[in-house]
Amino acid sequence: MNKRQYNPALLEALNERKRIDNEDGLIIIEKPVPESDEEGILDPRIVKGMEEAAREMNGHTEKDSALDRAGKSFRTFGRHLKGVGRFIGGDMTGLTAPIGAMFDVVRSIPLGMPVRVFDQHVHNEDYGDHQVTLRLYKPEERDEDLPVLIYIHGGGFIGGNLEGVDEMCRFMAAKGGCLVVSVDYRLAPEHKFPSALSDCRAAVNWVWHNARRFGGDVNRITVAGDSVGGNLAAACVLLDERRVREGKRRRIGAQILLYPTLNLSGIPDLKYRFNRNKFNVKPEYQQTVNQMVYSMRLLVNCIPLVIGKFSLNDPLVNPYFADPLPEIPTLLCIGEFDCLRPETEAYGKKLMKNGSPVRIIRYAGVGHGYADQVGVLPQAEDTLVEMSRFITDCFPQRIY
Repeated sequence: MNKRQYNPALLEALNERKRIDNEDGLIIIEKPVPESDEEGILDPRIVKGMEEAAREMNGHTEKDSALDRAGKSFRTFGRHLKGVGRFIGGDMTGLTAPIGAMFDVVRSIPLGMPVRVFDQHVHNEDYGDHQVTLRLYKPEERDEDLPVLIYIHGGGFIGGNLEGVDEMCRFMAAKGGCLVVSVDYRLAPEHKFPSALSDCRAAVNWVWHNARRFGGDVNRITVAGDSVGGNLAAACVLLDERRVREGKRRRIGAQILLYPTLNLSGIPDLKYRFNRNKFNVKPEYQQTVNQMVYSMRLLVNCIPLVIGKFSLNDPLVNPYFADPLPEIPTLLCIGEFDCLRPETEAYGKKLMKNGSPVRIIRYAGVGHGYADQVGVLPQAEDTLVEMSRFITDCFPQRIY
């Protein structure tokens, strides 16, 4: 029985109709809205989801179209973010809590993936005495020599949880054949930088020393994350790269970053400058896409304030500006209408120039956060398939 809210044939359409672009030497795999040949449109499932979310918010009439209601919901969100941006000092919990709660919503639907799940608590003494909860996912049919995927959820550093990415992790364990370790790190504004990164580093260290006990192969570790989880994953890779340059053994063999926040506050450089004209949008979708991009940019710009890090020259806060960049195989996935698309693609170009193997996939018709809607959006499931394929390519299956 198909529990998905879409025809599985759409997954085939995504791949049959994909095209390859070359942008300044960077190869980008572009996947279309599955059932449409139109360019510059929003995926109809995205519009439906926006309409449902907008119904729960005030300020719309029954005469409003789906796109009108979506636009108004984004404007309400944007006004609240402006309030956070104007607030300096003091207790920010009351301001950030409503936004953080939005990231706690589970948007995937259960697909009944056959996995074993159990929690592990890791003591972290590096930055505050804290117990980090790790949730492990293991395929039912295999017990040993599993590639390891450390997954770090998103949520603007103020929200998100293990439940929100549960279906993603189940899929990667069951279909990708991985031992998946999901990290429940501390959140801002109660816990400032580098609390979250410290917890993620503790998770990497624990995996390196203990994954074998759970059937994991520590020679095949990938770290992955979405949104700010991608920021934290990239920062973990930088910490590991520092160890390598000190003559120590590499622990992380590859990174997967889904629409990552790599350049907080959108600081421009020779390869990146935010340009709204980069987004090719049909006129009837322009207002809604503008609101999507505007709201997300506001949130990203508020992050330094929320995590208490006003100096952005630290590459562990802004991995985009790391010098040198890590030399590691990288998969980047981004939505066409994500405000982080320009910096993500610029980061891919910098990695490529640095000699790192880079694979980048751009999904048309979707924006930020699409991948945690497993079973709802075919692009989400396709991303997980691409992640599995990337891990296999980086760490070929052994013959025992």
